[in-house]
Amino acid sequence: MKLFNTTVLAIVLITAISCKKYLDVVPDNTLKVEDIYDTKTQAWNALARAYNFIPRDDDTHLTTWLLGDEWLGRLDYNDNTGNLRGMRIMRGLQSQTSPQLGFWSGTQGGKPLYQGLRQADVFLANIDKVRDMQEGEIKEWKAQVKMLKAYYLFLLVKHYGPVVIPDKMAQPESQPEELFLPRRKVEDCFQYMLTLINEAIPDLTERTDANNAGQIDQIVAKAIKAKILFFRASPFFNGNREYFGDFLDHDGKPFFDLDYKPEKWKEALDAINEAITIAEANGKRLYQYTREPYAYDRDAFTRNGDNMKTLYNLRMLICDPWNEELVWGYSNINYYDQENWLMLPISGFLQVMKAW
Repeated sequence: MKLFNTTVLAIVLITAISCKKYLDVVPDNTLKVEDIYDTKTQAWNALARAYNFIPRDDDTHLTTWLLGDEWLGRLDYNDNTGNLRGMRIMRGLQSQTSPQLGFWSGTQGGKPLYQGLRQADVFLANIDKVRDMQEGEIKEWKAQVKMLKAYYLFLLVKHYGPVVIPDKMAQPESQPEELFLPRRKVEDCFQYMLTLINEAIPDLTERTDANNAGQIDQIVAKAIKAKILFFRASPFFNGNREYFGDFLDHDGKPFFDLDYKPEKWKEALDAINEAITIAEANGKRLYQYTREPYAYDRDAFTRNGDNMKTLYNLRMLICDPWNEELVWGYSNINYYDQENWLMLPISGFLQVMKAW
């Protein structure tokens, strides 16, 4: 019996040691973060992944353009809840448990923008490790990803107000207080975005070439900055006691800045003028349709040419591939479009700001 117990104990010890050695073996072909940022080609794919979180405003069923009540659009909902999500929200068909176009977790056609922020942080932490890139290239790619991080944060603030700012990348050894972060004041969020943008702009190309269409350059960055400052100065975010006077954190402090600050408009105007100046210096201008009208509109052009020309200018602004008013193009190919001309996040920026 004693011999049996000794034998069993030996077998258990051998098995435990063997299991430990077996479990410590790293499987072949395991991809590590270091592998993703080994060469420029691999880093390029990582850069593309960071861009992939841009919401699909080009898609009829995913666009936020249909959220407003000025859009009538199609009425054929049928039974597919994936159709015309913006109009469903506008008509009161939103869901609390699984929001349409949810940017917080990426529910119901939305993009998971916190994952986008995480992707940006991973990129920024590892891009310096690429061995076949020049320093200038690395700085420019970093600047693009900083702009994406600022833009994703702006979309979150626009949708949800105070949000969590992931200013430090979580690590396996991170403590709970580093992982479970509180929502930050809206003004803190705006300041964080603007800091990222101001760091990024000097390292960006002034105007990207045709081979890199859709990537962020200084024209895009300054347009985004102007838009963010414009929202920050607006009555919705600037001293809005009517709606947010009782929106307080756990310490009883307001999430929104409740004191109206007119100087925010001065910052916005300066940024808008700077954005327009650099855009026009690089050939951007208000769109004018110059080709022949479609055959079915020619009679209408003969009878009412001025109004039809205005109609064509407005219609073709978002349909004419890579036209002169386009500031930031969305260049991902999808099955609807093989020409890469999809709608842009900063669409019609010059036209709106000139008029304003």
